[in-house]
Amino acid sequence: MDNGSSKDQFLSHMVSEMQIPLKAVLKLSESLLKNSYDANNREQYLKLIHNSAKNIDNIIKDVSDISSIQNGTFSINITKINLMEFLSQNFELFRLKAKEKSLRFSIKFGKNLPKFIDTDENRLSQVISNLLTNAIKFTEKEGSVKLEVVFDTQNSLLKVYVDDNGIGIPDSKKENIFKPFIRDKSNVNFEDTRTGLGLFISLSIIELLNGKIGFESKQGQGSTFHFEIPVKFEN
Repeated sequence: MDNGSSKDQFLSHMVSEMQIPLKAVLKLSESLLKNSYDANNREQYLKLIHNSAKNIDNIIKDVSDISSIQNGTFSINITKINLMEFLSQNFELFRLKAKEKSLRFSIKFGKNLPKFIDTDENRLSQVISNLLTNAIKFTEKEGSVKLEVVFDTQNSLLKVYVDDNGIGIPDSKKENIFKPFIRDKSNVNFEDTRTGLGLFISLSIIELLNGKIGFESKQGQGSTFHFEIPVKFEN
C-alpha cells in the first residue's frame, strides 16, 4: 500500500471480511457443544462450519497474495505441464458446485490444444478458479456456466473463456471491476468464499504471465470473462 491511510483501509476491510465466517464458526460450534440443535441438522451445521473455516483460509491466502503484489515479491514459477491432465484434474470440481445450485455446467476444449505448455500451474489454476467461482456465485438457479479453452497455434496463445448467463455487471461498476474489494455486498453469507480480491489478484497474475484479461457483460444477461497468455508448447 502506498500510505498509512491505504493500509488502514485494507486492514479494516480484512477485519470486516473475517468477522462473518468467524461469527458463523462461533455460533454454530456453540450450538453443537451445548447440544442446542436439532439432531437432523447436525450435518448441515458441520458443513457450514467447514465452509466458514474454508472462507477464513481463502481470506488469509488472498491477504498473503495481495501483500506480495504490493511489496513486489509476488512470483511466478514456470514449469512444463500436461495441459489436458491439468484441465481435467482441476476443474471437474466446479461441475459439482454448479450442480448444487442446479446450474448447467459445461467444459469445451479446442481441437488443437497442445499436449504440453510451459506456465505456472498453480497460478493458472488460481485465475480460472476465481473466474469460475464468480460465474457460479452470480448465476441463478437453472442458469448455465461454461468454461472454454482454446489454443492459438500461430501466436502461441492459450485462451480461456468463462461464460455465464447470470446477473451481469452494471455499467456503473465495470470501470472498477479489477480493483480490489469490488463486489456485491448484498450477496455475502456464511458460505461466501470471495474477498473482493479475486479479480485484482487474477489481473496481477495474468500481467506477470505477459497476458491480457478482460470481460464483456450486460446486466441481467450474464458475463464472459476471458484471458490469454503466451506459452511455449509441445505436441
